[in-house]
Amino acid sequence: MADPNRPNPYAPPGNDEPNPQPPASPNGGEKQRGGCLTAMLVLMMIANPLVALLYLLSGDAISRALHAPTWAVPVLGVLSITNFFCALGIWRFKKWGVYGALAMAALGLVINFTIGVSPGQSLMGLIGPGLLIVLVKPRWEYFD
Repeated sequence: MADPNRPNPYAPPGNDEPNPQPPASPNGGEKQRGGCLTAMLVLMMIANPLVALLYLLSGDAISRALHAPTWAVPVLGVLSITNFFCALGIWRFKKWGVYGALAMAALGLVINFTIGVSPGQSLMGLIGPGLLIVLVKPRWEYFD
């Protein structure tokens, strides 16, 4: 049986702490993202680059199918890329990530209305940002 008071011989050099702690939250506890927020951010970090590629590689076909102006599809692609970086910011507990994701949703809503997407479909695009607000609000104190 190992002696609990004896240092671990397999610990890396310079590691004097027996159990290094994760970064602390402002209230002294451990920062925790939560399962639902983690799942949403992972989904955002996978889906947004794929959607951006779709917009940027198949933009002409999408423009024709939506009867959208030629400028709209590349702009939506850039919004998707920006949304990916906002998800990374949220992952790192940065307030700018949340504000950026909400701004991209608002801009996307304006573009959808501008290109003639129905109000019902356009407003469905606000489900994600609404869910983001609900999931981030209890952890807002962790964000800087």
